[in-house]
Amino acid sequence: MLSIYTKQTEDLDTIPLTHDSNQLETCVAQLRDVLGPLIEEDQLVQVALAADYNVNRALNFFFGSGGGKGDREDEDHGEE
Repeated sequence: MLSIYTKQTEDLDTIPLTHDSNQLETCVAQLRDVLGPLIEEDQLVQVALAADYNVNRALNFFFGSGGGKGDREDEDHGEE
């Protein structure tokens, strides 16, 4: 358990302190509402930061980066 905590702490330490934590929390909560509970928190934080807290952009980043793996599998089955 200690190693998981240490890794999470190290990941959070890499986030610059200049980001508005309120905007980040709001964006992550909105992403969680759309994507559900199975997506890891750190992944939601990464896409929220990459999208400058814009939920629509964050969703585009998420699905464009392979975060929504189910969508790509459906496309593959459609081509067969």
